[in-house]
Amino acid sequence: MANKKNKNISKGQKARNEKLEIERKQSIFKIGAGIFVLLLLGMFIFVQSDSDKGEGVKIYGDDVIEMSYFHYSRCSHCIVQNKYNKFLKVKYPNLKIIEYEISNASVLDIYKDYASQIEGLDPDKFPGTPLTIFMQTKEFNIGYGSDDTTGKKISSIIKSINDKINENWDASTMKRTINSLEE
Repeated sequence: MANKKNKNISKGQKARNEKLEIERKQSIFKIGAGIFVLLLLGMFIFVQSDSDKGEGVKIYGDDVIEMSYFHYSRCSHCIVQNKYNKFLKVKYPNLKIIEYEISNASVLDIYKDYASQIEGLDPDKFPGTPLTIFMQTKEFNIGYGSDDTTGKKISSIIKSINDKINENWDASTMKRTINSLEE
């Protein structure tokens, strides 16, 4: 029946119908793409709001990796490590990076507290930036060469802590994390 209809219409009408069909398909595609973008945006907002909750996470030592990061906004090595830290956050979702800008005078008191607990750091002398500290293992790194050198060293420390978490993980670990997020 469709063939009979097509025989009775002019070439101009046929071209208009084809153009309308193409526009209809494009509209459907645009609507689908718009819905897809909205879904992605919704997921981003959901993930972002969930990560905001993580700011108050209690550290139990068996579910979250805490990395204290002392940096200076004008330090070229810090700028490179900042980029690598973003990569680490994606690779290790349970990594919590606590950033300290050393141009803030109160940060030196925080450093002194850390340094008094870690062998190799002098509480009376700040060693330089960037300074990365892992209190769970009492390890630290001063400076940042490149992703292939210093980045691998920091990543190795995180992997080691994460491996211990995975070895000791159980349902109570998740329950404590969830409960701390709800508080």
